[in-house]
Amino acid sequence: MSYQIDGGFPGKVQAIGIVQTVVGALQIIYGIIYFFYILVIGVASFGIGLIAIPLPILVFVAGLLSLISGIKGLQRTPAYGLCLTAAIIQMVCILACDVIGFAAGLTTVILLTQPEVKAYYGRA
Repeated sequence: MSYQIDGGFPGKVQAIGIVQTVVGALQIIYGIIYFFYILVIGVASFGIGLIAIPLPILVFVAGLLSLISGIKGLQRTPAYGLCLTAAIIQMVCILACDVIGFAAGLTTVILLTQPEVKAYYGRA
């Protein structure tokens, strides 16, 4: 079963681009809000809560990578390595309770392992 758009661009690759773009934007917003939350907790706990400051930075970086990957995918110039890197970092963001990012990363990894997508990237 092959779903191709415009004679050669698989629909699953376009789905990866859409998922990465939407979730990347959400992760950037979540990372900024989470950063200020950690700062407030850090001040309230006299600096002890600042030990968690790498978590919002991780979410923000994952959001940036995901957004770049998604935009490249929507422009029909996707990069396999960038998609896979963004997906793995999104899955690591489960440490920061980013369930949506984890689901998007898992979805991307599953879609990247499909035969149609592998053939598109020449990794079959």
